[in-house]
Amino acid sequence: MIILLPFILPFTAQDRVEIITENGQRVVQLIGEVVFQKEGLRINCDQAKIYGQESALLKGNIVLEESTTTILAESLKFTIPSRVGLFYHSCLIEADLIIRSESLRYDPNTEEIAGFDSVVIEDTTNNTIIYGDFFRYNVKSGIGQMTGNSKFEILRDTIPPIRGRADTISYYREPDQINLIDSVVIIDQDLCICCDSLYYFNQSSSGDLFNLRIETPTGRIEGTSGTFKITDRKMESMTIDSAWVEREEEDRIDQLRCLKLIVNFTDGRITRAKATGSPWGRTRWK
Repeated sequence: MIILLPFILPFTAQDRVEIITENGQRVVQLIGEVVFQKEGLRINCDQAKIYGQESALLKGNIVLEESTTTILAESLKFTIPSRVGLFYHSCLIEADLIIRSESLRYDPNTEEIAGFDSVVIEDTTNNTIIYGDFFRYNVKSGIGQMTGNSKFEILRDTIPPIRGRADTISYYREPDQINLIDSVVIIDQDLCICCDSLYYFNQSSSGDLFNLRIETPTGRIEGTSGTFKITDRKMESMTIDSAWVEREEEDRIDQLRCLKLIVNFTDGRITRAKATGSPWGRTRWK
């Protein structure tokens, strides 16, 4: 039996409605396939407690749906007038993004999402995962930012992912871009790339990086800036401006300076380098 409560709130319950008292306050308790629906917002759960016209506590198999956004959670504290919800053990699905966190605050009025503790964001289209402690995302603008132990991975089928970390990771739905800012480190098998900032464009699988350093088992490369290309989710090439190279070669150390250095990679290793623009010194890759 569906019990309609238009005189209390736009809630329905499948099994029963109880009027109870908690801390001297009159509380309406709804049990069994509870549904809240108002102005395009729909919430389903197993049970709910309604505290007057101000708030509600929902528990069990929570599903919130509004426009293109779906949120799944174990429990929800819901402010009725503002429609702001605080979800626990949550998963948000927005187009090709999946956001998981221990707790998540969603404000449908501003379309702002804030995730707290153990945040994991999966981009199913670009095979990218971002991790961190705190994440803020605006559904309308498609702009988000991760801070606190921020990391990311580009997943690959048969080899370990490209891994990275930075103080801040920003996400832009349009133009489908990820920015890594401050203390950036990228690991691709034996290759380690450090820089101050990195901008990665998913559509072209390319990016820019600034004040960079590449470290390999046999040497390192430094430069003021550079551009890189990824093919089939593997680092393919990089062009480095104002490059300086130091590399161990058998019983000697090679050094090279040039205005531009073009580097090719295979399986996380430098396999070829070409210096242009007033090169000085020598080095080679086998």
